[in-house]
Parts: sequence; structure tokens; C-alpha cells
Amino acid sequence: MATRPVRGPSGELSADEIAELGGSLHETLQTACPVQEPVVEGLIDRGQIVVIAARPGTGKTPLLTQLVSAVSVGKPFLDFATRQCRGAIIDLESSPARHREQMQRQWRTMSIGDEAARNIDAFVRGNADDPNSRELDRVLTKCSHVQRWIWLKKVATRRGYGLIVVDTALAFTPFKAADEEKTRSLFSWASGLRQAPSHPAIVLVLHLRKPDRKTPTPKLLEDPYSWTDEFLGSGVWSASADVRLGLENIGKDDHVAFAGFRRGNGEVSPRIIEPQVEELDGHDHPTIWKLVEPSLAVGSVINGTQLARFNKLPVGQEVTWSDFLNVTGAPKVSASRLIQRATAAGVLDYDPSRKTYRRRV
Repeated sequence: MATRPVRGPSGELSADEIAELGGSLHETLQTACPVQEPVVEGLIDRGQIVVIAARPGTGKTPLLTQLVSAVSVGKPFLDFATRQCRGAIIDLESSPARHREQMQRQWRTMSIGDEAARNIDAFVRGNADDPNSRELDRVLTKCSHVQRWIWLKKVATRRGYGLIVVDTALAFTPFKAADEEKTRSLFSWASGLRQAPSHPAIVLVLHLRKPDRKTPTPKLLEDPYSWTDEFLGSGVWSASADVRLGLENIGKDDHVAFAGFRRGNGEVSPRIIEPQVEELDGHDHPTIWKLVEPSLAVGSVINGTQLARFNKLPVGQEVTWSDFLNVTGAPKVSASRLIQRATAAGVLDYDPSRKTYRRRV
């Protein structure tokens, strides 16, 4: 067994440690980087750590079971293409009966059934008749925080997961979200998990902290980078995550914004979504989330002034950025915000190769 190099009395690196640091920049540039294999195109890659946050009751759990279900069979997720892989859900929010009913209703709605059941492992507390549930209860009762992540890595290695959802992260390893030292430890443990042979993407689910009512807070659609910084409670969450996603109620009806930020790639193409509701346990609950029809989404994300400017654009005609400013009469900052919201609503297309915009409806 290799011994750990020992530092000298002055604290400088030993020769062994220096040797382990690697070579020159030239040598580094000659080293091939691993291919980032998508799990969800334009959203999540293998080996990434994803943080998704929302207020309690927004519908995070059904959204994430829908994510795992879609990936398990390679079906689109909110119009994002997926790559089929095996998935796992650590669901600490639901009862076993509620979780099972939720999943089965989703599968019926998505028409995926048995195939999804074969490709998903669910770990839900409190079901003595289910081996996964018994194992989770044992781990939560007898294992330390770090041991729980080591256990999950062993399971991932054995079963070959490509996507793992931990709902919620602070129920699996409880601590205060603002504790930066423990947050760093959590990301260290999650980094160990993603080094399993299948290199799974890891989704950590969080409840948003309460906003400071004395100061204005950013909106998810307008500024997803600042939104996640503001609400996560510690900068370590946003600085350490590869992908930061959020859900936020907007406008009228049940419309919700789904947006975020990917390190190195910028803002995630936002979606305006709404729940397909069914009765469960005597109450209405989201079964799955679906995209809002564009003409209906406009009213939730574009205010009156923006709509008046947007309506000046000719339908179906491509316009450049300069044309957009001239036709709408909007200042640059307002025009950028209008473009972002209209794109999220699905009523404006952007062609990156031609650098043009096209009004759809």
C-alpha cells in the first residue's frame, strides 16, 4: 500500500508531491480531455454535479421523477433530447405508497411502463418489504454522512447509473445550507460519487431559503445566475455546482419558469411549464410537467410594454439585432430582456448561425 508523502518541517512540498503535480503546460495541452457525454442535451452531462432549487410545493419531486423516467427510456424531457441510461432516485420527500403511485401515473401518461421500471432504482424510506427501502433505512440510521456517499458510490458502481437524483440533498446529509465548510464536504463526497465507473450525473435537490424582504430579489427568467446566488444561502453551492437550475412560479395560472446556468456554457435555454394535474390522496398533484403553449405563455412572461414592442415585429420574418432595436424601439437592455422572455415563452426563435430573430406568433 502506497504511503502518503510527508511534508518537510517548513511545510514545503516533498519531492514525491512535486512529482505528482504533473508536467508543464505543454504536456497538459497534449493530454486529451474526456468527452462530455450528455445525459440531457444542453442541460446535464455525465459526471456533472447539478443543483436544482425551488420553494417547497413548487413541484420539484414530480419534475425530477419525470427527468429520471425520460432518461431511463431516452424520451425527451421538456423538449430537451436525452441519452438513455440507467437512473436512481433517492427520494426522502415521499412516502413509499405516494412515490409508487406518482411514478406509475407518470409512466402511464408518458406511455413508457415496464421499460422505465427496469431501468430505474428507487430508494424510499419506510417500506420493510422493499430491499432498496430497507437498505436506505439502514444507511440513514447507521452510517455517517461520508459513509452514506461511499455506500451510494458502491451501489452506482455495481448498477451502472448514468443519472442519480438525491431529493433532497440536505435530508440525505443534514446540515444548514449556509454552512460553507459542510457544503464543501458535500461537494467533495459527490465528486467521489461521480468517479464511479459509469460517471453518473448527480442532481442535488434543495429547498430555497426565504428571501430577504428588505431587498429586491432577482427573477429566475431575467437573471438565472444571480437568482441561484441569491437563494441558495451560500456562495459555495453556486461556485461548486457544474449546473444550477431553478423553478419559480410566474405570472398567472400555474405557469412555472424552469431555467438555470451551466458553467462554461452560460444560461440554460429556459422553459415555461405547467403541471398536468391529477387527484392523489384526495388532493390535486402534478403528474407530469409539460411545456406551456406559446400563445398562452406570453401573458405570463411579457408585460404590457414589452408586448406592445413585440407586436411590432413582423410574424415569420428574420430580423437582425439592429433591426430588432429599430422595429421595436426598445433600448438595448430592455430589448435583451424582451428577447429572453419571448424566447422562454416559445414565441421568438433565434438562429445562432445567421444571428437573426424570428417572431413565431
